[in-house]
Amino acid sequence: MSLSMIFPGPSKVIVLACVLTLGGCSSMNNHSAGGQDNSDLYQGSRSLAYKSKTQNASIDELNSESQSALQSGNTDQAIFYLVQSLAKDPEQPEIYRRIGQIHLHLNNLDLAQAAFERALNKAPDDIESLTGLGKIHLRQKQRELAQSYLMRAVDVDQKRFKPLLQPKPVPEETGESSMKAESVAETSTKPVLRVDRQSPYTVYNNLGVLADLENRFEEAQSYYQLAIKIQPASPSAYNNLGYSYYLAGNWPEAELYYHRAIEQDANFSQTWYNIGLLYVRMEKYEMATDTFARLMKEPEAYNTVGYLCMTSGKYLIAERYLEKAISASPVYFAKARENLKLNRQYLEDSLVAKSTP
Repeated sequence: MSLSMIFPGPSKVIVLACVLTLGGCSSMNNHSAGGQDNSDLYQGSRSLAYKSKTQNASIDELNSESQSALQSGNTDQAIFYLVQSLAKDPEQPEIYRRIGQIHLHLNNLDLAQAAFERALNKAPDDIESLTGLGKIHLRQKQRELAQSYLMRAVDVDQKRFKPLLQPKPVPEETGESSMKAESVAETSTKPVLRVDRQSPYTVYNNLGVLADLENRFEEAQSYYQLAIKIQPASPSAYNNLGYSYYLAGNWPEAELYYHRAIEQDANFSQTWYNIGLLYVRMEKYEMATDTFARLMKEPEAYNTVGYLCMTSGKYLIAERYLEKAISASPVYFAKARENLKLNRQYLEDSLVAKSTP
């Protein structure tokens, strides 16, 4: 599992200085009747070709032009039209959200954050904007902030199930029984989370990632189970659950859920890699090699097993697989030679340490 969410890398955005020719920055016309200026959400080319389509366009036309631009892969033009739409009516939370999602896709995190925050100013319960901010702070390794936004999204989602979440009352008792009742009451007041196909998969999945990062494995696993209920055909959810069990040292459960991920998508490469890691930990080295060979050439598979053995202190086994990598590709596989040299140094250092009183 990748403990981080996977997105395409940032696209190159050309930022031009504002000049007082051909209308300059004033061509954006982002001061609406309400006085709100959203021009900072756009940092593209301000092309006159874009401008010509916006002068007499309605909000619906601008939003439609944006969608068409996005479908054709022109994110710069898509954002331009959306910002122009906000200039005509800044009370459109869904437009701020769409701008935020595009900037997040482009890895423009500051602009994405600004857009999502403005969306929440208009619609505080917008789950997708809360999710977007959770993703941003998770990428920035700001775990507490990420958790707070994701839990807000959970609260919004759970409102749909509120009648079913009321804790069962605990009867009043006295003495020792009363103390026991208090203990039961504490656990019984903890809400049970419910989900359906409308629930936000990314929210529960990312909460699992956060819990795994902090070694709260049981909590992480409960979130991944919820994510599976939302998207039962998702190989990613099963893979994440398997990796959580792997981190917790429960290898049989890890293997079980990895194979369930493969059942959903036999070509899901991240799970095959994780299965290889698991087999190395289980000392099933030939199975690990065969698994890695699904993803890479044979010399690389041997080198990967050797490297993983080296990093776990199994130097003699590492040497065997690194030598196999070199034999399989004696001329071109320099990486295995470097790892073999490093492995022998580690082996020598460990032997010296053991012989020193």
